[in-house]
Amino acid sequence: MEKKLFIEDLYNKRSDFNDPDQAETMSNLLDTVSSDIYSESQRFVFELIQNADDAAEDIDNEVHFEFFNDFLIVSHNGQPFSNGRYKISN
Repeated sequence: MEKKLFIEDLYNKRSDFNDPDQAETMSNLLDTVSSDIYSESQRFVFELIQNADDAAEDIDNEVHFEFFNDFLIVSHNGQPFSNGRYKISN
């Protein structure tokens, strides 16, 4: 799956709130995460780098940040997520 299609698919699956309570719950969760975990505005970058380092297969791990108008893609050459739902190609 191409990166753009992957992002669009995630957006469509995660933003179709059929029940207003679902949207409110998500909003509350995001507030909690952003204030508790990421109290420093730059902290999330370090968390992404740490996640990539944790997934490294060897010492030659690479982390890439791709900036777009509406989103950011962070990728690395370590172990992929293991749920098997998505396969992303360059």
